[in-house]
Amino acid sequence: MTGKEAKEMFGRNVFVTYNLQIPVVLAYIVGLTESIILQRLYGWIITDSGKVFEGKRYIYHSYKSWKRQFPWWSLNTIIRAISSLEEQGILRSKQFNEENGDLTKWYTIDYARLNYVVFNSDKWNDKESNWALQFSALDIEEEPHDTSETHSFIKEESKNLNPQEKIKKVKHRIPSDLEPFVDYWKEKELPIPKNTTKSFKTTINNLRKLKSGTLYNEMSVSLNGDFEEYKDIEFTIADFQNSVDNFYTALINPLFEPLNKEYLGKQNLNSFILNPFARQKISASLFLHYLENPPKLNRPSAEDKFPELTTAIIETYKAELLGGADVEIPFFDTQKFIQAAILLEDFILRNKDKINPEFIKSPKRKAELLCHAIKEDVKNEFEIKPGFFCSAITWSRRLPGYLFKEGGIEKKAPPIVNLSEPVRKKHVDTKA
Repeated sequence: MTGKEAKEMFGRNVFVTYNLQIPVVLAYIVGLTESIILQRLYGWIITDSGKVFEGKRYIYHSYKSWKRQFPWWSLNTIIRAISSLEEQGILRSKQFNEENGDLTKWYTIDYARLNYVVFNSDKWNDKESNWALQFSALDIEEEPHDTSETHSFIKEESKNLNPQEKIKKVKHRIPSDLEPFVDYWKEKELPIPKNTTKSFKTTINNLRKLKSGTLYNEMSVSLNGDFEEYKDIEFTIADFQNSVDNFYTALINPLFEPLNKEYLGKQNLNSFILNPFARQKISASLFLHYLENPPKLNRPSAEDKFPELTTAIIETYKAELLGGADVEIPFFDTQKFIQAAILLEDFILRNKDKINPEFIKSPKRKAELLCHAIKEDVKNEFEIKPGFFCSAITWSRRLPGYLFKEGGIEKKAPPIVNLSEPVRKKHVDTKA
């Protein structure tokens, strides 16, 4: 479309063309780029686009199709914004048919998590958020006749409100009987909300209820009554210390479950005691879980039978998928690469008569072969994770398919026989 054609379609005023209305509060708390993506996705969801999975409406868009929606952004900007929303738990993404090789990502919005992130943000206590508190109390005409009067009205209201100064001075006090709880949490250098935030006030209230035995009375109604047995139970400082010790061990020690520590690392004192947005009993109260369940040892670490190959796979992963960054690979990801090395050697052993020796002449060459097979199948390299290297799909389809395509494996398959039809005997001409 040319500029002239666009002018004929939309008229002289560009403001009447298609536009997105972004809530200012959302842009301020979550980010402008992220808010635009959320608003676009929200528009599709409420118009019944996409498909319904597990009772929720999901929308499919590849990164390239997002780029077509927002041509002024680079592809990296879009990827970073979507990754940010996923990390915050606001944007939920799933692959519903990965076992069949379909890596399509579908997206939906977690509205409960979105509200929690927005209204529990520390940004409400920043000076920059003063505008939100001021203008929420104003009722200004769209086109005031006397601008000087309006300006003086805004100035006076701002002076009267002066909300940020009051908020800055309010520091929620820790009652003396609850100080041992907070101090023990701080001794472990675990995160705690700032004492000027609503989240900190909620933390103190929940600690008070925990000590008095009323915290789980309301929770027993939800989550299928899982908290019924904890009604009216008063928990002591000894109970709290025991639970925190178990939680801390599970968090910092790779020998104990869970293997992936990322979720535990995001918890502060408030969410440790009670998470009202959780869908499972464990995450609804990590305090109760670790009070009753000491951390369990992980499954024994996989034996690194092929250390040279494992190292080569890790180095290839860094070079080709992390831009050569010198980073420390987490324990649980290292286990996946160890497993990948074992599976690769097993694959080579079972197909050694078919594979071209040039493709497997060194550990580095083997690692590159595996990495290239995954990259060839998963077009978006940003989606490739360590788990892909030991995925069943990689060994059943990606690697053999890539080898055959690149001429690295000879196809020696018997002719297909249709067992549903009777075998026809070869006709012999007896007259000859």
